[in-house]
This record gives sequence, C-alpha cells and structure tokens, in this order.
Amino acid sequence: MEKTKVIFKKEYNPYTKSWDVFAVFPDFKASYGKLQCFTSEGWTECSYDYYATAKRASPDEYANTLEYLRKVFDGSDGDDPLELIVVQKISTKMYDAILENWRS
Repeated sequence: MEKTKVIFKKEYNPYTKSWDVFAVFPDFKASYGKLQCFTSEGWTECSYDYYATAKRASPDEYANTLEYLRKVFDGSDGDDPLELIVVQKISTKMYDAILENWRS
C-alpha cells in the first residue's frame, strides 16, 4: 500500500467564531507556490504562506477529518488504497521535494 503524508492545520473563522480544520498534502502535486489541501469545502490549493501561518490542529480537532479522508483513500472507489501518515510539519527534506514538484 502506498503512503502519503498529511498535516492538519486550523484557521479561525470570524464568521462562525470557530476554528476550521484543513488537511495539507505535501506529497501531492500543486501549482507553483501552492500545496494541495482538503477543507470543509472540498479540495483546493493553498499557498505555502497560508500553510505556514495557520496553527497546528490537535488530534482531537482533526479526528473527524482524518476519519473521512481515510475513507476517501481506502480503495473502495477502485483506485489503489493510500495510507495517510500524519506528520506535524513540512521538514526541510519535504520542502525540497515540494520545490521539485513546483519546478516540474
């Protein structure tokens, strides 16, 4: 089974007065300067700066999103299953790989 990293972050929503959790997929290809993200609105790209300034979400905060994403990538749609590995931040090595993706 293939594996991919996922990072959970949160941002404060002043309209709902609550924290919105989103998932960042540093291994997925995205446009230059962007990262693939999954939010409550669905799939999108977010800027690296947006990722960097958002707060880290706790396991309790991201539990429901992680459970949902595990179902998305479980292979039941006919695609190969993908195991999600939760990491805390983008490491230097991961950032170098992201830069390579942006260049290609």
